[in-house]
Amino acid sequence: RAGMGSSYWLVSLPLEGGSADRTWRILQDKTTQDNDLSVNCKFSLPELRVGTLDSLLALSDDLVKVNTLVEAVAQKIQRQVLELASADPQVNRELTVDGVSADRYLTAFTWDEAKHPARRPLRETVDKLQEGVAKVDDEFKVKTSEYATVKSQLNGLARKAAGSLATRDLGELVQGSDLVDTENLTTLCVAVPKFNQKDWLENYETLAQFVVPRSSR
Repeated sequence: RAGMGSSYWLVSLPLEGGSADRTWRILQDKTTQDNDLSVNCKFSLPELRVGTLDSLLALSDDLVKVNTLVEAVAQKIQRQVLELASADPQVNRELTVDGVSADRYLTAFTWDEAKHPARRPLRETVDKLQEGVAKVDDEFKVKTSEYATVKSQLNGLARKAAGSLATRDLGELVQGSDLVDTENLTTLCVAVPKFNQKDWLENYETLAQFVVPRSSR
């Protein structure tokens, strides 16, 4: 990790004298103890089944596509989280990987042997990783669509609640006991602006022949 920010270099080095420990000590001496250039963390990987040189070259070309997919999905999720956090301060802006921060995941990385056995051919491991990312992308699209639908419904309800009685649901304002529906009497609901309330009370009894006097509530 270089500097104080979250900037990382993933470095693969040839073994000095065939020893991983010796190579690590040299790296520490050159970049940390002598120059204070970086804080180094081991990125532990098992011995993978790399296959033939031809298969590695073919896989190298495919990894470019896989990397593009992974990066696109991660950035898409990040944008959505930041958008939600900007609209709602209670939303946590910190992204996590398997329940831990991205910094912690990188600096304390361990290979998931149960999910990706080292004995499995490298091509199959890459395919499994790509399938996992594609599944995350599909789930993200579904969740995003569901969120957009719920948000639209909530906005619609908010507009109705804040709007005039002509557009609002009267279920919360008018009770069943307020309504009369018999052979001789029927209750009518009329939305009257506040500034016209006086005119309504003075004139509603004359609007029709059989209006019950002083029945407006």
